[in-house]
Amino acid sequence: MNAMIEMRDRLAAGEYFTKVPPPTLDGTGQDEWREDRLRLAAQFKVDVLEKFGLASWGYDGAVGDKAYEMAWDKGHSEGLLGVLNEFANLVVLLEKTKIGEEYVFECGETRDAETAEGEPDSQNPVEWAVMLRGAETMLYGVGRADAFKEMADRVGELSTDGWTAPQLGRYMAAYVRDVMQEEVATSG
Repeated sequence: MNAMIEMRDRLAAGEYFTKVPPPTLDGTGQDEWREDRLRLAAQFKVDVLEKFGLASWGYDGAVGDKAYEMAWDKGHSEGLLGVLNEFANLVVLLEKTKIGEEYVFECGETRDAETAEGEPDSQNPVEWAVMLRGAETMLYGVGRADAFKEMADRVGELSTDGWTAPQLGRYMAAYVRDVMQEEVATSG
């Protein structure tokens, strides 16, 4: 994940931290300091979306914007590194959804075993845990805890029906994609 390493290195180098002196106790310099912090936070978002390849993905970048907004909500209390970590977790799920427009978007409904065939995905349990956490974060982030529970229950049923890990991953990705597309369509 070169994007993560590069962005982490840029954070460590102080690229997104203001050089404007903090305001004094009487408030002198408050506006300049705040404006510079906002400018740098906005630049950080642009750079993260670009480095992770989500700047223009889905409805003119709406999917990347929503993922960043969710990462910000969950991670900004830990600073920009917290936002970056949360965003990287979401990217794992988004990349599974973005298996390629030729797979997920052109085959239409991907919630059945026949259309969920394809290239094998990783069997790494850590990757699957991150993907499930990403699905949870995204669905809870748009107020759809009900959708996450429904998806998790269905994945449990499908796994006992003999679906393979790649098929289950594609099902989860398609499910989250559908919910996110509904949310983007209704919110804007």
